[in-house]
Amino acid sequence: MPKQGVIVLVPFPFTDLSAAKVRPAIVLSIKPAGSDVILAFISSRQTRGEHDVAIIPSKANGLKTPSVIICNKIATLEKAIILGELGFAEKDVVNQVKSKLRTIFRI
Repeated sequence: MPKQGVIVLVPFPFTDLSAAKVRPAIVLSIKPAGSDVILAFISSRQTRGEHDVAIIPSKANGLKTPSVIICNKIATLEKAIILGELGFAEKDVVNQVKSKLRTIFRI
């Protein structure tokens, strides 16, 4: 079972639910007794929005190109559709994501 900060490959849905594309995503939260996982989308685009967190490729995280975690593009999906794990986000990246989420959700 993936834990918070794990980077996974998952068919991430388009916002209009017309389709999905296999993308890396970072695990934000897991229901221990349930079958759902909350994920944030990771993109290799080079522009960053105010709610994005940069992440550079490393052996630890398994990414191949410089990317951004788009903290305001999240989805709750079934754990069963996770296609695999790439690695773990570095602690400072996870902390930046948590900070952005607190800003977005005002918590």
